[in-house]
Amino acid sequence: MGSEYVKLKDRVSCLVNSNLLKVGRSADMLWLLFEKDTIIYSLHVQCPFRFIRQGKIIIASHDMYCPSKKFNGEYETFNWDVEGANLFDENVKRYLDNYDSKCIQISISEFNDLKVVFDNSIELYLYSVSSTYEEQWRLFEKGNKNKEHVVVTSSGYSLE
Repeated sequence: MGSEYVKLKDRVSCLVNSNLLKVGRSADMLWLLFEKDTIIYSLHVQCPFRFIRQGKIIIASHDMYCPSKKFNGEYETFNWDVEGANLFDENVKRYLDNYDSKCIQISISEFNDLKVVFDNSIELYLYSVSSTYEEQWRLFEKGNKNKEHVVVTSSGYSLE
């Protein structure tokens, strides 16, 4: 891996030893908030992802489009974008809300896939799936307009 990989990993290393505060979504974009030394970092994900625990997928990007287990209507009437109505919302509440999670390791592949390992046996995988320079994920310091966002594509990254 080249120097760009090292630079990107250095930029994202701020997540190591940070606490996961909250996980949610805006429409079908996953977002995660981390805190380290009173600084809040936000990770926005626009590519496929999955959370794994003990070799089992517990939350995945496609879950946003699946009804929650409490849904008892006709599938044609299911509105995935209503908060709490889909399997993603249900599983975030079940597996991640109210549980302490600390990032203990990150790794980045040659295609800028990101792996985040937490201290409670949960791992998050982000998969870059575009051959273009389309944004896959971004990391930024929340509330700090003076700091650049790290915007990641399958082919590289930029600072915006």
